Amino acid sequence: MGRWVMLTWTFRAFVWAGEKILPVLQASFVPMGGILLVTLFIFAGFWHSFAALTLAQGVLDQYQVLLATLRLLILGDGDGAAVVLGLYNGDEELGSHITFILWFIAVIAFCICLLNLFIAVHGEAYGKAQETAHISFLQERAAICLHCLLMPCWLPTGWQSQASCPKALAVLIYALTFVAWGVLVWYTQLHPWVAAGVLLAGSLVADIVLLQLPWRKEDSEKLFFWICHRDDYDDTASLPADTFDDAPGASAEQQEAVVRTSRLSTKLGNLKSSVEMQRFGTDLSGLEGRLSHLEKCVERAMAAFAVLE
Repeated sequence: MGRWVMLTWTFRAFVWAGEKILPVLQASFVPMGGILLVTLFIFAGFWHSFAALTLAQGVLDQYQVLLATLRLLILGDGDGAAVVLGLYNGDEELGSHITFILWFIAVIAFCICLLNLFIAVHGEAYGKAQETAHISFLQERAAICLHCLLMPCWLPTGWQSQASCPKALAVLIYALTFVAWGVLVWYTQLHPWVAAGVLLAGSLVADIVLLQLPWRKEDSEKLFFWICHRDDYDDTASLPADTFDDAPGASAEQQEAVVRTSRLSTKLGNLKSSVEMQRFGTDLSGLEGRLSHLEKCVERAMAAFAVLE
């Protein structure tokens, strides 16, 4: 099972799977730590209570009690409920007043309240991880590149001109490694760890040969520092972090509503400024007309005074 999980984790570097896998993995571990701890302790409390009833009567062993507790609390199975009801007096149909009270509390507190809270917390964590899926994908790919650059490389600097085809050399190393691994596996007198160690060593050497650092090449002076960003990135679409200071525990939907409200307020402010500028332009044009009319009146008055003189 671990190999399949590792294979799934490897797919995070690909565009077609990275943005879909990372939110699921990020929402399933660190954000769920608190609710997992609470669920584990409450489950242990109910299991301890059921085990105490079993020890008093000596009816079932502890493995059967644990299995019945899992079936009742996690799966909601009726067979698990019957076993729990019959822990005190062996009556799986009606049980006793003690087992009925414990069963009722377990159903209400664990099956209804805690499991639904667990689902809600997981959904909230997935929603937050989904919002930053693209950024997390780019960060993960950058981390993979950094990890590869920090790995040791081979051949040494003086030998690189003699090995102009590192891919062919790596294929040759892989082929020899698989041949040696097959021979060691077929040779049953050796422990299988020997064959596994040879295969691991050959794979590591081939990876080291494939890793050719760009600054060791002859044209390394032509390298440039690149900054990558999305073509459709808009600074005005992002809000500063202090926008959410008033609601630190807000959900993803609430934060999205805050973003929409802030953007709408910005658009309304820009629209108001535009209307005010148009109104100012209209008033200015009216004032210019009045000034030109006044200028004409003054010119007529000056002409009349000139005639009278």
